[in-house]
Amino acid sequence: MEFEKIQQFLKEEEAARITALREEEEQKSQKMKEKIEKMTEEISSLSEQIRAIEQELGAEDVSFLQSYKDTQNRAQCTLGDPEKVSGPLIDVAKHLGNLKYRVWEKMLGTVQYTSVTLDPNTAHPKLSLDEVQTYEITARGHLLTDRQVLMVICVVGERT
Repeated sequence: MEFEKIQQFLKEEEAARITALREEEEQKSQKMKEKIEKMTEEISSLSEQIRAIEQELGAEDVSFLQSYKDTQNRAQCTLGDPEKVSGPLIDVAKHLGNLKYRVWEKMLGTVQYTSVTLDPNTAHPKLSLDEVQTYEITARGHLLTDRQVLMVICVVGERT
């Protein structure tokens, strides 16, 4: 039963880590998609400007010279350098750094320490032990007092 609880805890912790990783991946992917869309729009705008300038260059010399200032202004590239992606694509240190310690630390909250382990093979018939070797004492459906327990019911225990 205890191993099943530990296995369940580890499965839940693994699922939580995977979920956190997927969420980060989704956030980073969304940012990258937004940047790609912005760059695509900028490329389209520049391509359109280039086509317009090429058409003006192909026009007669007089009309080109008349619109030279406008053409020169449109030919100026006003786009800055693309911003650099900050940080790594996936923050490995966040997800794997001290992973064993962090899981162990969380696991401490689920573990109960008992200074004595009871042996169920030596328990009195009226003494019922649960999976974690804690006890409940009954006699004909009634809880016994501490004094009655000391006189009648016993179990061997080992200090841990």
